[in-house]
This record gives sequence, C-alpha cells and structure tokens, in this order.
Amino acid sequence: MAVGCLCLLGQTSQAAATADGCARVGPTPDGFLNLRDGPGHHFAVRRRLSPGDRLDIDTARCGPYRGRTVCNESGDWTHVVSVPRLDAGLRAYTQGWVRTSYILYRQCDGV
Repeated sequence: MAVGCLCLLGQTSQAAATADGCARVGPTPDGFLNLRDGPGHHFAVRRRLSPGDRLDIDTARCGPYRGRTVCNESGDWTHVVSVPRLDAGLRAYTQGWVRTSYILYRQCDGV
C-alpha cells in the first residue's frame, strides 16, 4: 500500500501516513543514519536517526521532490512514513528515505 500524502519527502507532513511495515535503525559506521529528502546520497539530509529508532515504512518506490517525481531505481533505499520518536505528541509525520542496508525489518508492535 502506498502513502497517500501531499507533502515534500523528508519534511513534516500533516497528511495521514500509512505504513506497510516497521523497522529499526541498525548499527552504522558513524553512529547515526541520515533521513534524506529522496532516494540517494545526493539528496539533502533532513534528520539524523539513532540506532534503535523505530521507523514506520512503506513500499513506495517514487515520491514528489521539488515539483518532480524521484524514484528509487536501485532498490537500495526505503521510504519512511514516520519516526515515532520524532513524531510523538505531534499531529505530523517525519518522512524521507533511508539506506536499506542500515535498517532491520521487524514486526510492528501496534504502537
């Protein structure tokens, strides 16, 4: 199921986020994982995520970015629809893309 939101990826959106699954940030060489505007290293970093951070993710392969559509052609990136640690108490969702090799897929705990 794809996310139905009108937002710029990597920014906080007040549209309803729909997650297809969950993951946690795994170990990284420098101790954090960049949440980016789009699926690639050349996109701006929106946030730094910590190992253990829970991520609500979906299967989106493309998304809007500055008036155009960008796609995850390589399959090396995962679309994040919410970071509960950052979104707690807000009526918004932190969205963006993370490098797939640094996340650990897990069953959602219903939170």
